[in-house]
Amino acid sequence: MLAKALRKIKYYQSEEMADALLLPYAAFVRVIKELTDEYGPPGLCWERDTAVVALQMMTEHVLVMVFEMTYCLAKLH
Repeated sequence: MLAKALRKIKYYQSEEMADALLLPYAAFVRVIKELTDEYGPPGLCWERDTAVVALQMMTEHVLVMVFEMTYCLAKLH
């Protein structure tokens, strides 16, 4: 079990995955649309463009930072 987890971690840290996004694009866009429908201005349209991809990249980066901080804090205790 631990060996399998370590293989997955090494795979996701590899150069092969360096530019890959982890969250499925369609699911991410659904979340964005749901949030903007509820909290954004009426009639806002989203298209597949670099802004959405940049938002997804930054979101994933922040999530990874949160997971890393959580792991470091868990190691301290």
